[in-house]
This record gives sequence, structure tokens and C-alpha cells, in this order.
Amino acid sequence: MKAIYYVPPILAIAIAAAWYTSQKPSEPLVTQESARPSKATKSSRTPAADENQPTTSRQEPQTQSISPATEDIGSVLKDPVKRMTIPRDQWIEIALRWLQTDPAAVTAWMDSLPGGIWEVELITEIAVKALEQDESATLAWIDAMPESLKGVCSRHVLKSLYSRMPNQEAFEAKLATLPSSWHDEAHIHWILEGKPTQKSAEQLIMMSKRNPEFSDTTYGKWAWVRMSRFYLGQGKFREGMALAMEMTNEEAKTWRVEEVTKEWAKKDATAAAQAVNDMQEGPLRDTAVTSLINVLNDSSPPDALAWARSISDGKKRQASTRKIFEAWMSNDPVEAANALQALPPEERKQIFPGKSWLPPSLSHKCGAPGFIPTRREKGNSLQKLP
Repeated sequence: MKAIYYVPPILAIAIAAAWYTSQKPSEPLVTQESARPSKATKSSRTPAADENQPTTSRQEPQTQSISPATEDIGSVLKDPVKRMTIPRDQWIEIALRWLQTDPAAVTAWMDSLPGGIWEVELITEIAVKALEQDESATLAWIDAMPESLKGVCSRHVLKSLYSRMPNQEAFEAKLATLPSSWHDEAHIHWILEGKPTQKSAEQLIMMSKRNPEFSDTTYGKWAWVRMSRFYLGQGKFREGMALAMEMTNEEAKTWRVEEVTKEWAKKDATAAAQAVNDMQEGPLRDTAVTSLINVLNDSSPPDALAWARSISDGKKRQASTRKIFEAWMSNDPVEAANALQALPPEERKQIFPGKSWLPPSLSHKCGAPGFIPTRREKGNSLQKLP
């Protein structure tokens, strides 16, 4: 019998591969580098022509000079392809030449641009450069712009005008010769820079009343916030509260009233409480009361409780009262229990419905229905039972 030898599969594959290779004619080794086609083989151009070609396949766009004598300036500015080949300073030069012949067309072109950073910077730079060439014509041109453009351009132009003036008085004298809309932008600029004048708050209020949508914009909201915080920084809390009450955006007004009340109460709780007391009953006063309670809760729980009971909204009133008693019982359980016992039974049930928040040593002080003694687990800690 013939012997049968076992050949491992891997060895069998290797032997078969070696036999197959020996049957093929020898070929030059092809490496990764040699497999790449040379520049001479990329096209049918002659070697002489290839020598004149650039060594890199990507070419930077060549800038070109635009002359109004050979091309329409408006078409150049509107062409997105030519935009990529024109340097930034030349864009401004073209726009300024176009502005001399057709200001309305320049305005329409600027208004049609996307609102990106590049476009906004280009627009404002054109306005500032135009101001340097012809101040009166530029101011008239900007004043006739739609609001979306006017605000952006006027802010930068005012900043440029301000930098040329020897002092604040000279600038305000210059500002007096401009339309009222320019006054608005000047004061808004000073507010955002943290340097408002005595008239800035009044101007801000007037501007918001003339244009209610202003307070809903990001720019307008920041102006109100900065002006309010300027008053707080100066310790002028009454002025800050009066300013907050003038806001047309209800959501922003609520935030400002809450912030002013809190900061005012930290400095002078009596004056802050009087201001809150003078407010009309409603959601805004409830917000101010809640802010006042948060300050009084640590220093004077009885006063905080009295204010909490004046909140008009039932759910907010119960939540604020419950919060006061939770903190109060942790600091002075006996006084808190006495205050709780003094409340009408129905009010106690509304504050702690079906639960006891009293330690066992004080449970006898609140024998009204709905209050049961709790198990003593950790000193005088308050336990909540279902």
C-alpha cells in the first residue's frame, strides 16, 4: 500500500502559489511610486509644453483690476465668481465709486448680501471710508437706509465720528445737528460700552416706545441689561427699578425686576420692600416678592413669611411658604413651629398637605388635623411622611 502523507492546508496553498508564479513570465516589480502616472502621461501634451506648466495642480486665484470704463461696477459687485478674484480693498474702492453715481443701488446691493461676518465687516468699512470722503453725503445716505442696514452702519460711523472729536461736548454738539435716530444709536453705543450719559436711559425708553420691536432684538435686550446693571453698579436701585418697569419685552422685564429687587434688598431691604409694596398686584409683583423673600429668608423668616402670604398666585404662594418653613425649621424649630401653629388650619393643610414637617419634640405644638408626629431618626432632622 502506498503511504498517505498529510499536508497542512497553509503549506499546500504556499506550494500552489510558488508553482503558479514559476509558470508566469517574469515582470518588472511595480511599486507604489512607479505606479503613479508621471505628469507627462496625464495628457497628450508634448514634453515641451509640459515644462511650461506649473508644478502644482492647484493655482491660487489671480487678482484682477476692475475699471469702471470697461465694466459695469454693479455687475462686478454682484458676481460671486469675480468676488473670489477681487481683493478686499478693491471691493471697497469699487463700492465707493459706485456710491458716487447710484447710492440707492449700493444700498440695495448691501441689503441683499448674506449676514455673515465678512459681509458685515465689508459693509461697515465701506460706510466709514465713505464718511472720510464726504461726511454730509454719507450721513444722508445712511439715514435713508432700511433699518436692517442703518443700525449696523450708523454705529460704526458714530464711532468714527467720536474718534475725531476733541471731547465729549464737541461730539454731543455734532450729534445735535443729526436726526433723532442718530441720537438713539449714539446712546445705545455708549450704554453697551458701559459709559452712558444722563440722557441715555431716557433715550433708550423713547427709542423702545417708537420701535417696540427693538427690545425684542439681541442688540436691544443687551442695551436694557447693560443700562440696568449700570444703575445697580452705581447703587441707583430706584432708577434701575423704574427703568425695568419701562421695558416693553415682558420676559426681559421680569428678569430685570427680579435682579434689581434682589440686589436692592441686599443693600437696603427696607427700601426694596417699600418699592415692591408699591407695585400693582400681579405676576410682576409676585416675581419681585419671590426675589425679596430669597434675601429675607435667612435674616428674617417672619418677614419673609409675611411677604410670601401676599403672593397672588396660589401655587407660587404655597411653594414659597413651604420653602420658608423648611429653612426656618432647620435653624429655629421652636419659633418655626409657633409660626406654623399661628396659621389658619386650612392654610397649614395647603402648605403641607397630608404630611408632617415637625420633629417629635415639637409635634404637640401643631395639633391641628393634617399634622402628625414623625419618627425620630436623626436628632431634630425633619422627616416627611406620606
